[in-house]
Amino acid sequence: MEPIIGIIGGMGPKATLDFYGKLLKNFGATTDQGHPRVLIDSNTKVPDRTTYILNGGQNPLPELVKSAKVLIDGGATILAMPCNTAHYFYTGIVEAIDNESITFIHMIDETGRYLKRNNIDRVLLLATQGTYSTNLYQKALKNHEIEVVVPNESIQNDLMKMIYDLKKGRDRFEKEELVHIIEEARRLELKGIVLGCTELPLIFESAGMSDQAVDATSVLVQATIDEFYKKSMTVKKI
Repeated sequence: MEPIIGIIGGMGPKATLDFYGKLLKNFGATTDQGHPRVLIDSNTKVPDRTTYILNGGQNPLPELVKSAKVLIDGGATILAMPCNTAHYFYTGIVEAIDNESITFIHMIDETGRYLKRNNIDRVLLLATQGTYSTNLYQKALKNHEIEVVVPNESIQNDLMKMIYDLKKGRDRFEKEELVHIIEEARRLELKGIVLGCTELPLIFESAGMSDQAVDATSVLVQATIDEFYKKSMTVKKI
């Protein structure tokens, strides 16, 4: 039986749509039947990840586990979660589903592998304050000998405002809003910029600056496609 991809989505819905769109674009199919079967649980009831990490309150983990189980019950054998901050709960989800036959791709680890392959060893991380506070990227990328630099508080605040503006419905951003971030990376003589929040690729693409940074969403897309073909080969051998 061919692998089925399950997307733990809704964080936010536009980021889920972006991931799925890039999955379709990069899969390379030429017919409807050539595309992989994909299940999407756009669970918009998952509590805000950054709010919980910074201030406590309603824990997102139960809803994330619920989504994972819904997808697995539907036949998914590969899980992808296009939300960087939600990877704070990755281990808890894995422990809850307790199923070694399921491949749950770790977005941040895959980004580290991508940077390593491309000899990018010092990066400016653009992310949510929740991701910054948990050191998710710092811990994962250290395993790949990559140094992570966090922007100053002013840039962090600008990023959070743009991220939540996108969630509120804004869909157009200007190049001028991002230029100072690119200049900060150059000033620090960094080798790259990582978009470590799945709303940020949409913001950078809107401003015509998607070529200025490494898009973790696209990295997750490619890792998902690679895993699909890997599992497909295993099925064919059996």
